[in-house]
Amino acid sequence: MPTQVEPIYIVSVNNTPQRAKELVAILINDLQVQYNLVHVANTNSIFEVKTLLESLVVVPQVLVCSSQWSAVQQTEVIKLAKGLIPGLKTVAIPPGLNALEGGDAVVGFLQEQFLGLGLPTRS
Repeated sequence: MPTQVEPIYIVSVNNTPQRAKELVAILINDLQVQYNLVHVANTNSIFEVKTLLESLVVVPQVLVCSSQWSAVQQTEVIKLAKGLIPGLKTVAIPPGLNALEGGDAVVGFLQEQFLGLGLPTRS
């Protein structure tokens, strides 16, 4: 049985909150043996990222930026978030990935990225 580790809190920036919740839930389920992931919040506006991050009771370790945003918008979100939370790990889903290849491609991309973030794993 894996040893419990501290939760790894995830926030997402996705303008369809239900879809973000569904995709992150699949990711959490798929990686539950390796990680103790918890999706704590989503904002559907890049203009609300600062407010969201400042309002959370827990400090997130990972921010996931949706493929709905352009590369420029993703860069702005990541810069802002890292300025507020030093050491924050980020995953920017390639713009258009969900529209072009679907949710399975997004989940596969997220899995690959999470495995490479150097997050604490269950032992």
